[in-house]
Amino acid sequence: DVVADSSFLFRGKESPSSPVSLKDTVMSVMNESMPETHDSVNDARKALACVVHWMEKNGKVDLVDRTPKHSNHKGHQLFVHRIPKLCKPEHLSNMFLKNTSIQPVEVEEIQFSGTTGKTHVIFKSSRHANLAFEALDGKAEEEKSGRLQKKVFLRNGDYVRVRKMVHAKHADARNGTSPESAKKHPFAYSNDGQDEMAPCDKQESGPPLGSFRAMEFSKPSWME
Repeated sequence: DVVADSSFLFRGKESPSSPVSLKDTVMSVMNESMPETHDSVNDARKALACVVHWMEKNGKVDLVDRTPKHSNHKGHQLFVHRIPKLCKPEHLSNMFLKNTSIQPVEVEEIQFSGTTGKTHVIFKSSRHANLAFEALDGKAEEEKSGRLQKKVFLRNGDYVRVRKMVHAKHADARNGTSPESAKKHPFAYSNDGQDEMAPCDKQESGPPLGSFRAMEFSKPSWME
């Protein structure tokens, strides 16, 4: 058997070296819009149709038009990866709104590879993105690319990573926001579970639960 990933077969017009989303590929190849509600069965069928199209054309397919982004400014975005398979874009949007009181403008389609996925969460401004990041529970650490990243634990002990898209040395100057000022944000919450506005309960034992406290795989309330 041969396993084919449609994201490796098609390329975008503005960046031929980069893969494109299934949503944009389907629109380009089949002139059809993907439903707003995620459907893994429909995704598989559309991906197969795209691969068949690629084979029929012997790989000589047109470049795909990418959906315009709300903002090309990386400071407006947060990168989320190690996302579990059961998660959908609307779940991440609801999670940020519930736990930081900051509504994302868009959560891009989650790109899954194996058992986990990755995506970009786009905010109205760099300041909104920075406040959302700082309000999430978890220790911010600088990873090797120079960007700040948080490990946010899930209730089952697993975790996702939320990373800024700008380097740590330039983030504060650009956004005018620091961890200290984020704590003064009216919707930011304390890590000790004492704040009345804290969206997460204090944990009695086990690993820190972070902002995904409500994400219980048996009853993922933040996915409702």
